[in-house]
Amino acid sequence: MALGKLQIQGFPVTLFIPDISGFSQFIDDTEITHSQHIIAELLELLIDADSLGLSVSEIEGDAILFYRFGDAPSLESVTAQAEKMFVSFHEHLQHYERDRMCDCQACSTTQGLSLKIVVHYGNIVTLDVKEFHKLLGREVIVVHRLLKNEIDSSEYLLLTDAFLDQYPDAQQALEASTSWLPFQSASTTYDVVGEVGYKYYSLTPLREKLKKLPDRPEPEKYENKISVETTVNAPLDFAYNYLTDLTQRHDWMKRVKSVEFDDSLSRVGTSHRCVLPAMALHIEIRKNTFEKGRIEYVEQITDMPMVSRANVFSTLEELEDEIVLFRVDVHYERTFMGSMMAPMLKIVMQNQFRGNIHLFKQVVEEAYSARKRIPELAGA
Repeated sequence: MALGKLQIQGFPVTLFIPDISGFSQFIDDTEITHSQHIIAELLELLIDADSLGLSVSEIEGDAILFYRFGDAPSLESVTAQAEKMFVSFHEHLQHYERDRMCDCQACSTTQGLSLKIVVHYGNIVTLDVKEFHKLLGREVIVVHRLLKNEIDSSEYLLLTDAFLDQYPDAQQALEASTSWLPFQSASTTYDVVGEVGYKYYSLTPLREKLKKLPDRPEPEKYENKISVETTVNAPLDFAYNYLTDLTQRHDWMKRVKSVEFDDSLSRVGTSHRCVLPAMALHIEIRKNTFEKGRIEYVEQITDMPMVSRANVFSTLEELEDEIVLFRVDVHYERTFMGSMMAPMLKIVMQNQFRGNIHLFKQVVEEAYSARKRIPELAGA
């Protein structure tokens, strides 16, 4: 087996680390599965936002160690890169907040995340394993130490003196390269590497460049309509989780064999397919709103027999503690054949959705009853 080759000769390199601030608190206080999805999306976004020709050395939980061998890039391109990453990061969070479906702590606190960026320059050695470069040496230690500093902010661009020393007119170039707030000078002393000087900018003014997201259009309420409802003996959030959990759809939707979807978190605008014995229904999530004691969730279904499209408005409303009213209003457009058979079509749809909600009631109540028995079983 071929071993990695250690390159002893020093290589000049720019080290660039975007770090998601607020990540540790985020993980400590929230559901781990959803937070992993969200952080993974944000890290992928930062990689895609690269415009400096950077390479990824490592993904380190909430941060990415980028590098670029050779001369340092221009200060203008570095500040432009920081701006691009910061704006893309927060615009993604805006999209997530508008379209999220989950009200757990992980999903509802993403707006507390932000981004800090550290840029350093120096000579390093590498351990080459196939096409990958493991970066080693003092400068790698320095750039990681700098993620812990005395800056009283969670969103900034930090440029070390070693990086700025690559430019004869650094201060003039800094002033010309950005319209953000003026930079500040500071230093921090660390074990092993000693005192490290740097200049830093607050990235907060860049929030003014975020594009305001338009509201999503309201789902259409077509002329044809059926309505069914039932009460469910379970808490509101428990019933809602069953309603929106695609992995459990086949438990309560009649004739559904499976549901096909990607493994990312569902949100408004995403789609899935309900596979039936002889066909598949394409379903798009159109709306999701949380109010005190009430949740409205809307899906649009296409490819139904004799129906060109249908918007299914599902409402969960808390009547009492652990008693929820589950109401489904289906607004639909008929095809020509559906119009010819309108009375029969309405009866078939009414029976189908009435059967679904009563099966939903049974499944949710059994699951909630089982969950309440778990402490007793554990103590037996």
